[in-house]
Amino acid sequence: MHTLTRFGMPLLLVTALFFVNVAQGREKGWERIPLNGPIKTQLPDGSTRVLHPSCSGGPEMAEAGPVPASTDYYFFVQRGNPNKVLIALDGGGACWDAATCIGSPLSGNSTYTVSLNGIPGTIASAGGIFSNHNSKNPFRNYTKIFIPYCSADIFWGSKDTTYVLDLEPNNRLRWTIRHRGTDNFLGVLDWLQKYGRANYRVDLSRARHVTVAGLSAGGYGASLAFAYIAQLTPKANHNLVSDSAIGVLTRNFYTTALYNPGNPGSETWGVPGNFPSWVRGFNNQFFVQGAAFPNGFVPSLFAALADYQPNAHMASLTTNLDSVQILFYGLMKGVFPADAATAGEWYAAMSRMTAATASLPSYRFFIDAGSLHTFIASNQRVYEVGANGLSVAQWVRAMIKPGNRTWQNLDAGPPFGP
Repeated sequence: MHTLTRFGMPLLLVTALFFVNVAQGREKGWERIPLNGPIKTQLPDGSTRVLHPSCSGGPEMAEAGPVPASTDYYFFVQRGNPNKVLIALDGGGACWDAATCIGSPLSGNSTYTVSLNGIPGTIASAGGIFSNHNSKNPFRNYTKIFIPYCSADIFWGSKDTTYVLDLEPNNRLRWTIRHRGTDNFLGVLDWLQKYGRANYRVDLSRARHVTVAGLSAGGYGASLAFAYIAQLTPKANHNLVSDSAIGVLTRNFYTTALYNPGNPGSETWGVPGNFPSWVRGFNNQFFVQGAAFPNGFVPSLFAALADYQPNAHMASLTTNLDSVQILFYGLMKGVFPADAATAGEWYAAMSRMTAATASLPSYRFFIDAGSLHTFIASNQRVYEVGANGLSVAQWVRAMIKPGNRTWQNLDAGPPFGP
């Protein structure tokens, strides 16, 4: 039973993260829209695909033992200017092997959000960039699309994977996890194309200002979703905000969840086929090179997107000692809880990666001091003074509405002493 109890209390913060942040606001006006599959959709390149929107179906404890969590999936819309659209993807951890996908939720300390139970009550009070009343919010009057997260695959997956957990000698528990994150956001885009104009006056093909944002796991999802959304919104000015999703990885995690060059197709999330062919940088070598240099994968992703949409603005937000990103990096290494050496490794890799990506003319980073995880769903973290005396709201406004404002890299410096 050791596997079930190896995860300590801090992991509860991962799945509760969005709930903690949004509860600070008092916003209303979100409408919930269910997605029921299978959905036959046409992708921007003209190909067709059948989507199966779903939450993970991960284990939840009941009196008789573990049962599958609800797989129901839905998203939210807040009405606004139909020509200005904010599409945001939520966070909530991840899982990639039997210990994280089965063991952690059964222990009561899950590394991922297994279902959407509880989301409807909290989205109604969303703050930060989701506020429609705060005059400091650069997205105040936008139509806002909120895409929840419950697939444990950073929105990059499209695969049902069965994991086997050894509980004790001669006792094994098999569980199938629905890693359908890409199906989920593509299902939202399909709905918007079919019904957005009639219901919310939103016609993606005519939109003029489009920002794709994501926090934590949703920060990675936003980077992938951006490639699809930009293709569907050819008349728009585009922005990408990746919040607390720097991508410090181990090679073992990369080859287990994302791409295994020695056995393609064995990966637990089913990622490679979800990266669109119309982005030239997502070629056959993209994943192979990522396996060789896993901490160069996310910078390479930004580079491919910059080549695809050279006029788009792209940004990363993080703190310099992000406790949750360090926690997951430790889990990838097999170090739990993460120690000081792991934190130092994470910071060094994060600094190298953001510096490397900063060579792209369309990219900037905002690195604040501290260990907090995510900014954009919190009134306090968005509107109070942050890195180098500038709030996230001011910095993002300069990003999406340059004018006379200067949009530059901001770095609070290293978290350790000289």
